[in-house]
Amino acid sequence: MLNGYILLFFLGGSLASFFVLVGQRTRNSQSIVLPKSHCSVCKHELSWYELVPVFSFLFLRGNCLFCFSTIPRQSMCWEVVSGLLFILLYCLLESLSLFIGLNVLWFISVIVINYKI
Repeated sequence: MLNGYILLFFLGGSLASFFVLVGQRTRNSQSIVLPKSHCSVCKHELSWYELVPVFSFLFLRGNCLFCFSTIPRQSMCWEVVSGLLFILLYCLLESLSLFIGLNVLWFISVIVINYKI
């Protein structure tokens, strides 16, 4: 059961990370597909281990691995909240369609908020 919760947390965190990117890149009139995820300062393309929700932020101590510029904490906060929300909704809701619907609404709000920030 614990493995399922860990999987839900990472799924929620990964989706949050992607939707934060969508909001930010849409605001800046950039493609959400290319370029790949990169440091906003030095443009270093991020490796897979730099993209793991929450843990990469903690492992890198909130800094880019190459230029040591600060990674915004806002991204990690969205990942944590979304991961926990995934677990909470899974535990509270018996309906898969309601679970999916509420998560869709949550991620739409993540995009809109990050588009405006």
